[in-house]
Amino acid sequence: MRAGINTSTPSKFESLIVRAFYSGLKSVKKSHAQDHLDSCNEQPKDIGSARFQDGPVYDLPAARGALQMNSYVNTAVGALLGTIFVLMSVSIASEGIFHSEAPEKEGFAIVAEEAPAAGGEAAPAVAVPIAQLLASADAKAGEAVFKKCQACHDGTKGGPNKVGPNLFGVVDRPIASHAGFAYSAPMKDFSKGGSEKWTFEYLNKFLLAPKKDVPGTAMGFAGLAKDQERANVILYLHTLADSPGPLPDPNAATQ
Repeated sequence: MRAGINTSTPSKFESLIVRAFYSGLKSVKKSHAQDHLDSCNEQPKDIGSARFQDGPVYDLPAARGALQMNSYVNTAVGALLGTIFVLMSVSIASEGIFHSEAPEKEGFAIVAEEAPAAGGEAAPAVAVPIAQLLASADAKAGEAVFKKCQACHDGTKGGPNKVGPNLFGVVDRPIASHAGFAYSAPMKDFSKGGSEKWTFEYLNKFLLAPKKDVPGTAMGFAGLAKDQERANVILYLHTLADSPGPLPDPNAATQ
């Protein structure tokens, strides 16, 4: 965060403070002007006090009271204006200190997708076989894509479970079988009691659209729509093992 004085257009709060300041100042000036005018226009009269032939009669006790009242009014108005000045100064200083620039580049965004309604859209079909995609895949590029997954998954050996299970050795691992992780009921059903494994084909289909492939899964990731990006991350997951198995034959007829 970079601190700096904000020179943008004043806020509504600051405008109201400025108006109140000048309104109070005008009221004080008007009060003094009216007092002076009244004293000049006052007609001489005899009220038992000193009387001047060519000037107004001044009642000394009343004059002292008026002066004291004016002193109280001036003090009150001064306190009000002082408070307004302090509030305005604090507002401007706070905005300057805590003003921050928007980041030039956002970090990885985790895109969540709402679960489809019952009987909703079916999972999209994979157009290119994963074996062919893996033949031109790049594990290093897949490691960069995997950063999107690290908010929910750990990929180190012996690493912890997070929001999702640890993914070390996930390729060819029985689905919903990682120790210590509480899988959702739909994922357990999808695993068929652990008989199904995370093959390259299953991973490719699942990562395309997780919630459409396994409706009701707790995984909130929207998926990887680009074939090559998906192949890159699957190839990287393949390297997360003590002894990675062989890659599928790109010339094989089956997907």
